[in-house]
Amino acid sequence: MSLHKSNSANKIVFFDGSCGICSTSIRLLLKIDRKRLLSYTPLQGETAQAFLDPKLADQEDLSTIVYLNVDDDNYTRSDAILAIFKDLGWPYKVLYAFKVLPTPIRDWFYDIIAKNRFSLSKKMQCRLLTPEEGELFLP
Repeated sequence: MSLHKSNSANKIVFFDGSCGICSTSIRLLLKIDRKRLLSYTPLQGETAQAFLDPKLADQEDLSTIVYLNVDDDNYTRSDAILAIFKDLGWPYKVLYAFKVLPTPIRDWFYDIIAKNRFSLSKKMQCRLLTPEEGELFLP
């Protein structure tokens, strides 16, 4: 499987496909990523198993978002979120300013949300993807 098949396949967001907060976050990214720079795939999917370090695609702990930018590096947790916003460009890249906070502090906030993501997302509803959005998802 090659990641260079399209521009968006060079920047992949790996997320917990069974998490309501994660799915809602992906829908937000779909809305703001008008240039279609990103592709998406669940940590439970084939793409994650093929391209991520087994520790990152650990089926026992799916609480970590992973952002793979093949032209740059891979990022996890708060670093992943900040790198995604940086790559999305103006006005979202201003959020990259949070990078000045020490990683342990940023990841502490990330971990609080990650540990409580299922209870926080009980009332969230998923919507169907448009065909264009569906093309941005990898197996």
